[in-house]
Amino acid sequence: MLPMCAHAQNVDTITIKHAAVTWDERALVAINHFGDSLGIDKDIIFFTNTAFFTCVAFPVGIYGLGIAKHDREQAIAGLTIGVGLGVSSVVTEGIKAIVERARPFHDLLGVRTPSAGAGGYSFPSGHSTAVWSLATGLTLQYPKWYVITPAVLYATAVSLSRPYLGVHYLSDLLAGALVGVSCSYAVYKLETPLTKLLAPILPNASPASISASRAMQIHHSFGVSFNAGQFQPVIF
Repeated sequence: MLPMCAHAQNVDTITIKHAAVTWDERALVAINHFGDSLGIDKDIIFFTNTAFFTCVAFPVGIYGLGIAKHDREQAIAGLTIGVGLGVSSVVTEGIKAIVERARPFHDLLGVRTPSAGAGGYSFPSGHSTAVWSLATGLTLQYPKWYVITPAVLYATAVSLSRPYLGVHYLSDLLAGALVGVSCSYAVYKLETPLTKLLAPILPNASPASISASRAMQIHHSFGVSFNAGQFQPVIF
């Protein structure tokens, strides 16, 4: 009887499948079959797998350059982005464990899985969480169009690659983006206490260098020029 039960459990994952009915399911199927005749499955699989490397490389790289150049502000930026990513990932994994939403290819008929599926739960999307957390962190630290535009485009493309591969619903992506943006923004607003907490792994900065750094930030943000010798430190 035990082998039969085990077999029944495997069959059960197939028999419960149903056709797409809700907007969420229909959107998934539409994106999932978008590239049926394009032959880009391997490219999408490669692209979606760049998310982990990218989300590690940027904060580590920014922090590392800050350390190498003894640039406290840059090191803080890297750490803030990294902590935002870490917090958002923990929140997403917690929600996954609570909601326990099955992957689309387990529940829906006709869903392609070019990457042979994925383990774990579906809601929210971990990839979407990570890339939108990174995009938010970069946008807040470097509010320039040439940073914001590629960051947002990359986050959007990675997010859409998930339903293409049949492993996430559109609502998974939206929830993941919300978690990523919210957590990164919250960490950014807590940057001052975070800086104090992580002071041992930050380079020291003289008052003069802090003043010059603040003056440069204000100049870039508002187009205001200052005489470095007359500029007084501004505490936010």
